[in-house]
Amino acid sequence: LEREKETQSRIKSALRYPSMVIIAIAIAMGIVNIYVIPAFKGVFDKINAELPWQTQLLINVSDFSVVYWPHIMGVIIVLWFAAKYYVNSTAGRLHWDETLLKIPIIGKIISQATMERFSRAFAMILSSGVPLIAGINIVAGAVGNTFVGSKLQQMRLGIEKGDSISRMATSTQLFPALVIQMIMVGEETGNISEMLLEVADYYEAEVDAEVKNLSVAIEPILLAVIGAMVLILALGIFLPMWNLSSAMK
Repeated sequence: LEREKETQSRIKSALRYPSMVIIAIAIAMGIVNIYVIPAFKGVFDKINAELPWQTQLLINVSDFSVVYWPHIMGVIIVLWFAAKYYVNSTAGRLHWDETLLKIPIIGKIISQATMERFSRAFAMILSSGVPLIAGINIVAGAVGNTFVGSKLQQMRLGIEKGDSISRMATSTQLFPALVIQMIMVGEETGNISEMLLEVADYYEAEVDAEVKNLSVAIEPILLAVIGAMVLILALGIFLPMWNLSSAMK
C-alpha cells in the first residue's frame, strides 16, 4: 500500500503541469469563443466579406456556444455524474480498469505497477503457507484492478481443474512473457515465490524509470495539442483579415 501510494503521488505530480496547461487552454478557448470571435464577426459582417471555411466554422461554434452555453454546461454536469455512477458500478468499474491499462503512456505504468503488486503479493501468500486457491482469491482482491482480478479468478478456476499456474496465466493473455517464464521456472524448481519476488523487483525498477520519464513523454503530445488549437484560431481569425488587406491594396 505504501508503494502504491508513492507511485500514485509521483504520477499525479508528473501530470500536474500538463493538467494546468490543458485547463488554462480550455478557459482561454471559452473566452475566445464567447467574447473575441463575436467581436470579429461584427467586423466581418460590416465589410460583407466572403469568409474562409475555417473562419465560418469558428463563428458557427461561437454562435452555438453563446446561445446554448447553459445547455452545454447542463449536459457536461449530467455526463460527469453519469460517468461517475457508471464507474462505481460493478460492470463500469471492470470496464474502466480495463480501459486504464490501454491508455497510452499512463496505461503502461499502471500495467507494470499492477504486475509488481501481483507478483509481490502472490509471493508473500505462497511463502506464508496459504493454500494456492485461497491465495489467488486474496491476490485477486489485492491487486487494485478489478479487470486483472477477474483474470486471476479465471486462473483459479483452471487451477482447481488441475491445470498448472503457468498454463492458466498464459491462457488469460494478460501476463507478459517475463512473468509466465518466471512462473514456469518456479514450478520446475518448486520455488515460485522467489521467482515472483525477482519479477516484482524488476517491475519496481521499471515503474520508477517510467514515472521519472512521464513528463518528458507527455510534453510532445501537449505541444501538438496546443499547436493544433493555435493553428485553428490563427487561420480562422487572421485569414479573412489578410484577404481584406489584399483586396484593399
